[in-house]
Formats: sequence, C-alpha cells, structure tokens
Amino acid sequence: MSHQTIGDFDPFAPAYMTDPHAVTKPLREHRGVFLAPALDRFVVTSYPDIDNVLMHPDRFSSVHTVKPVCPLSAEAAAVLAGSFPRVPTLSNADGERHSRMRRYVASVLSPRRLKLLRTTLETRTDELLGSALTRPTFDFYAEIAFPLPAETAFQLLGFPPEDTATIKRWVTDRQVMTWGRPTPDAQLAIARRILAFSTYIEDVIRARYDHPRDDAISELIDLHRRDPDALTLVDIANIVFLLSAGAHETTTALLVHGVRRLLENRDQWDLLCADPALVPNAVEESLRYDASQFAWTRTTTVDVTFGATDVPAGSDLLIVLGSANHDESVFPDSERFDIRRENARRHLSFGKGIHFCLGAPLARMQAEVVLRALSRLAPGVTLHPHQEFPYEENLATRSPQQLLLDVGPPADAAVAGVAPTTKGQP
Repeated sequence: MSHQTIGDFDPFAPAYMTDPHAVTKPLREHRGVFLAPALDRFVVTSYPDIDNVLMHPDRFSSVHTVKPVCPLSAEAAAVLAGSFPRVPTLSNADGERHSRMRRYVASVLSPRRLKLLRTTLETRTDELLGSALTRPTFDFYAEIAFPLPAETAFQLLGFPPEDTATIKRWVTDRQVMTWGRPTPDAQLAIARRILAFSTYIEDVIRARYDHPRDDAISELIDLHRRDPDALTLVDIANIVFLLSAGAHETTTALLVHGVRRLLENRDQWDLLCADPALVPNAVEESLRYDASQFAWTRTTTVDVTFGATDVPAGSDLLIVLGSANHDESVFPDSERFDIRRENARRHLSFGKGIHFCLGAPLARMQAEVVLRALSRLAPGVTLHPHQEFPYEENLATRSPQQLLLDVGPPADAAVAGVAPTTKGQP
C-alpha cells in the first residue's frame, strides 16, 4: 500500500476555520488524497475523486457518518445509553435499509407540504426583516438566518413553536458532540442535554400517536400503523433526531454565506436587485462558493486506489465537499463569486447519488424567499465595516455565527427597479 501522509493537516486550526479554501487549494492541486494522522482518516479533496466516492456506495459505506470525530468518554457514553436505541436511517445507512427509510421520509417531505409552507415562510421572512430593518445595524445571523430555518423545519416536523429556542440549543449540542472536539467535562454536560432532547422526541411521538396533526411526524406514524415492522417507532425517533438538525442548520449557514458574498461583491448584489430572475442561480452559486456541509465521511468496504494513493478496506474518509466545489477542472475561475455561472448547480453541497440531500428543495426555497425579500426591502443594505466572521469549531459544517448589516437609506422599489412584491413567485 502506498499513500501520502500530511501530519499537520488540522481542520480545527484557526487558519482553516477562517479560510479553509486557502488550505485545501494546494492540497487538492498537489496531493489529492492523503492520510491525516491527527484525524486517523484519509482526506479526499478533488471533485473527480469525491464524485467517485458519492456515486459508488457499494465501495464507500455511510454507516459511520455520524460517528463522533472525538471518541466519547465512558461517562458521556453511559448517559447517552439511556436514550432510545440509535439505528441506521438516512445519512448513516446503506443498501435496502437506506432505500426504505428514504422512501418514507421523501413521502412526508412532499412538494405538496413544501408548497403549503411557502406562504407562511414569505410572511414570516417579511416580519423578521421588517423588524430588523428598523435599526441602522442588525445581525442578519441572529435575527433572520438563525430563527427562520428552525421555525420552518420545526413547523414541518410538528414541534410546538414555543419550543424552538430550546430545540435549537439541543441541536447545537448534538453537532458539537459529533463534529467538534469537546472536553470530557463538556461531553458529559452535552450528553445530558442530548438525553433530554431524546426524551422530548419520544414524548412528541407519543403525543402524535394519540392525537395526530397535519405534520411530518404524524404522517410517519400513519405509515408505521400501516406496516409496523417496516417502519418502527424507534425508526421514527431516529429519523426525527436526524432531521431536527439536517432540516435547518445548513440552511442557516447558506443564508449567511449567500448574503455575505453578495454584499462583498457589490456588482453581484446590484445585478440581483435589478433582476430577481437571477435569484435561483445566485442560491446555487452561494452553495458552491461556501458549502454549508463542508465535509462529510465515508468508510471503504474494499481496497481502493485514488491515483497513486492506496486506501485499504475499512478506512475512514473525510470527503471535503467544499474543496470539490472550488476545483478548477470543473469550475474555472473558481475563486470568483459569479451569480451568472452557468454550471453553478454542479456543486456537491447537497451530496450526489442515493444520499442526495432530501432537504435540498426546502433549503433552496428558503434561500430564494429570503434573497427576494431582502433585495426588495433593502437594496441599499451593506456589510458593517471591520467586522469579524466567527465560525463554530466544527469539522463537517461551516457554521457562521454573526453577520452585521448596515441598513442604509429606505428602500424605494421604483428607484431600485425591483418589483414591489415577490410573494408567490417560484
């Protein structure tokens, strides 16, 4: 077996957290695939190699995708053992098991249900922006991007709206436990909160079992009633546990990244304000330029070779989707943010193949609604000067924690050349 080793590759390092592309670009161009001893994983950085991984699930298994990067302490593991059993469902399942679970989830995340959400989403977006835009400077992350996707996702699932803030905190804990590197004491505290979240999920499922509503959890329970062995209540608990984060965390990041890059490249923002028809492709370019799901994992089931690098069976891989999205062989002039880029939709931010993200239509819809509303209500908005862009310490997800915007003069739709309303547009 022959492979390259890069001992100092550290995706938790401040330089990587600030600008991972500055780190991955030379690695992608000169190394491609290498072993990172600090992670005990092979790192895959180029578009062709990652495309190959995503399109061959028989050789690259997903069963360990939610295994914590840092091993759990015995104390934390003991606490987590008190919750419902963890079983493979969506992102962490292979083969027939994955196909069956995916069919059930796809049936409840239907186009009909998303269409029903859109009017509520548009109204809520206008409410949040209307409040934020009354002040000269506001935090777009805290006031729009953080609450809106969570409210939308939890409405879809069936969580009570008054529990949104608590659930968001639980979900953040779960992300830190899986993709961060918390200390043993922090692991124990997080484990207790994850246990509380798990108990909460079971309580909601029991409540919907007795009193169904028009929400995704109730629909899953209805599918369970029709075939209890094919979709168990434990399956449903695991699905809800996964969707509770997957349905909104990366959308929050998408909104912050998209608005930041549009305003950093003022010509692109002005183009968007002048022509709202560019919004869908602006969303795709935002997904390409700053992948919210920046990296993901797979495990080899057989010996595989990437160029000159041999990877033995049973090896864990870190596939850096964000690096693939900047691969010059697919995206020429990749460091330029261009909302007219013809192939922006070829990005891998939602994955590809059988594990392509089921939440992609919801994320795209939310990003389009927010960009249409912001460009209509505040075409003169600018980035607040001299601000920092902090990121959560997270191996897999690029999670910005702040975006300060200066509102500028009041919007004048006639002067700006922007239609007075965008509600109901596709």
